[in-house]
Amino acid sequence: MTGRWKDIDSHQGIYQVSDLGRVKRIIDGWGTKAGKILKPRIKSDQYLQVALWYNGKRIDRPIHRLVLEAFVGPQPKGMECRRPDGARQNNHLTNLQWGTRSENQRDSIRHNTKYQPRGEQHGMTKTTAIQIKHVKQLLAKGHTAKEIAVVTGVGVHVIYDAKRNKTWKHI
Repeated sequence: MTGRWKDIDSHQGIYQVSDLGRVKRIIDGWGTKAGKILKPRIKSDQYLQVALWYNGKRIDRPIHRLVLEAFVGPQPKGMECRRPDGARQNNHLTNLQWGTRSENQRDSIRHNTKYQPRGEQHGMTKTTAIQIKHVKQLLAKGHTAKEIAVVTGVGVHVIYDAKRNKTWKHI
């Protein structure tokens, strides 16, 4: 299970990447030998990256980009890396492709890897879960949105959206 290997264009003659998502050094270097498979690090966003050295400078590169650039070609304008299976650490060429931002967003929703803050976790909310529970109780009793807004201090549009389950669906 060695895979196919190609030079990394920006480091031609020093590093290669495989279609299985492995990166190796192909010439001896300071403190390292040719053929050494580099150990990837997991970034905070769970993607794998490797440290490549060029002219004495360290450059951290995400492995998925190295694979796509080597085997598919440079990143087209307006495109980004897509992963049909949603596994951030699966850097096999068969799981990577260039796609648009909207395709990538649809993928992340489909495989449930998109972080979508809800309720009080959303940075723009001014309403609390307790207020919304109270709003929903008053709605169930037949009060109008205007009446509820006066009593609770919650905006009329927030009440309408909560009533129609556009927002605060989880409560």
